[in-house]
This record gives sequence, C-alpha cells and structure tokens, in this order.
Amino acid sequence: MRSGEDLVEMDNNTLRMETLQIIGLVERSGVGLDRIFMTSISEGKGAPDFFGTNDEYVVLNIPAKIKDLNFVYYLKKVAAEKQITFGQAKDFVELENIRKFGKSNDKARLRYFLENGLIEKIGIGKGTKYILSKQFYEFIDKRSEYTRLKWLNKDEQKMLLLNYLKQHEKGRMRDFRELFKERPLKNQQINRLLNELAGGGVDFEGKRRSKSGYWKIKGNSNDIEK
Repeated sequence: MRSGEDLVEMDNNTLRMETLQIIGLVERSGVGLDRIFMTSISEGKGAPDFFGTNDEYVVLNIPAKIKDLNFVYYLKKVAAEKQITFGQAKDFVELENIRKFGKSNDKARLRYFLENGLIEKIGIGKGTKYILSKQFYEFIDKRSEYTRLKWLNKDEQKMLLLNYLKQHEKGRMRDFRELFKERPLKNQQINRLLNELAGGGVDFEGKRRSKSGYWKIKGNSNDIEK
C-alpha cells in the first residue's frame, strides 16, 4: 500500500498539472496527436502516417509539402455556408480518406457527411464507394473529374443489373430505371447491357414489348460467374 506521504505527493502533482493545464502550459495525453492530424490536413499537406513503426518505437511521418490547398479552402467555405464545424481530427482524417480512397469505416461520420452534402454515395452493396460532392469539383473547376468518378463504367453497370436479378429473381425496365435513378440511363442503354448479359445466363421471359415480360436468370444463379 502507498504511504500517506506518497498520496499527498500524488495529490500535489495532480494539482500542479491541473493548474498548468488551466493556464495553457500543458495538455492531456493524446490531445497533441489529434492536433497534429488536424493541422496537417487543414493546411493541405495530407494526413500523417506511422510508416516505419515497429515493436520498439513509434515513427510519425508528418508531411511538409502542401499538396492540395483547394481542399482546405473548400472545407472552410462549406463550414461557413452550412454553419458546421470540423472540430475533431477524425473529421479531417475521414474526409481525407474519402477524398483519396473513396471509403471510410466510420458509419456515423459517413451519415453526417451525406446529410450535410459533403460527400456522395456511388454504387450499392460491397461495391459502394464515396466521393466528395459535386460542389467540391465545381469549386476546384474539375467538373470532368467529378463525372468520371460519379458514373459507373460498363462492367459495373452490368454487375449492378446482374446482382439485382440474383437478389430479386426477375426484373422489368421500370425496376432497372429505378436502379440507375442516381445515374440515369436510357431504355436503349439498359437494353443493350441486358442483351450483352443474355449470353452469360440472363434471359427474357415473354414477348419483348409486352408489359408482362421480364428479365430473369436462367437456371441456378450460383452458376453464373460473378
């Protein structure tokens, strides 16, 4: 057990540290790392990393070169217009991950970013990814990059149709139009994709122009190559 003198010394040390914290000379453990991440990203230098860390010591690599000031200016613009704040290092880190990799493991922050129009969702299921909003690419005058990121390529479009048929067994044109609601395709474009899938296990049941006709998967859906 600790002696009375030890306890008094501990109380005195605690009191000293709390006093120093109040006057701004020290911070609680862990706060400094958050501040480093926030500062690095908010200055357009990107997120620090721990490359080189091993069991004996920790290496923190802090970028020195400014990579994207436009990203910083955009966040400041959004914060002012929408009256929202990015008060946590995690906000900056998650937005940086979405900007660079199109993903984030924090579902709560994803919902927050989506609700505030900071990001957009692309795709469904395991193929889901996220990009910064259209406003960001307009702000940095890179509209073509937004279009490239936003639209699914042809193979992804066919996979979307195929997954729908696997999940729901059959589908009609109105179902497929709804599937591409966020990225509208014309009926001719959808039909062209379905016709290409027809050689790989997808078939049309009924007369082509009849309202009762529908697309389906022939045989066992598990037999179709993913």
